[in-house]
Amino acid sequence: MNWDDVWKLILAVLSSVGGIGAIIVFIVKMCSNMIADKLSKKYELKLNKELEKYKAGIENKTYISKARFDREFSMYQDLCEKNITMVYDMGAAVVITRGGQHPNVNSVHDFVNLAAQHIDDAEITNKRYAPFIAKDIFESYKELGEQAFSIILLLDLWDRFQTENHTTINYNGKAYTKNTAKNEIEDRQKIISKLSDDTLDKLRDYLSSLDTLEDK
Repeated sequence: MNWDDVWKLILAVLSSVGGIGAIIVFIVKMCSNMIADKLSKKYELKLNKELEKYKAGIENKTYISKARFDREFSMYQDLCEKNITMVYDMGAAVVITRGGQHPNVNSVHDFVNLAAQHIDDAEITNKRYAPFIAKDIFESYKELGEQAFSIILLLDLWDRFQTENHTTINYNGKAYTKNTAKNEIEDRQKIISKLSDDTLDKLRDYLSSLDTLEDK
C-alpha cells in the first residue's frame, strides 16, 4: 500500500465517520502496522543472513577423528620445524655476505655444508609425509627447498670471490661479480621469506578447517 491509497482511505473514513478523533486513531493504526511490517522484514533478512553464515561455517569444516588430527598435527609440526630452520639459514646467508659470521661454524664453506644438510633434512621430511599431507602444502614446501638450494649455491659462489681472487665468475650462463652475487642472495632471501610466511598461513587455514569428531 502506498500513501495515495492511505489518503483515499482517510477520506473515506472522514466521510463515513465524521470525526477527527476516529481519523487520528485510524492513521496511527495504519502507520504502526506498516512500520511493524518493515521492521519484521528487516530483522528476518538479518537473521537469515546470520543463519547462512553459520551454515557455511559448518559446511566448510572437515570432521576427522582425534587420532587422525593428532597425527596430522605432529607431521605438520615436524615439517614446520625442519623448514623454518632451513629458512633461518637463508637469513644467516645474507648476514654472512654483509660481513657477519654464523656462531656455530668457522668458515663460509662450513656454513654452506650445514645449511645444505638442513635443506636435505627438510626435503626428506617433506617426501616422507607426501602421501599424508595436502598436495598444495607439499608443493609449497618443495618450492621452499628449491629456493633455499639456489641461495646456498650462490653463497658458495660468493665465497669463491673471497678465496680464489676472482673479479667475475660465469655461473648458469651469467657473469657474476662478488657484489651481484650478494645482491641476488638478498633478493632470493626475500622471496623465500615471503613464501615461508604464505605457506604457514596456508597451513594455519587448513588446520583451522579441521574439527575432531569428539568435539562435534
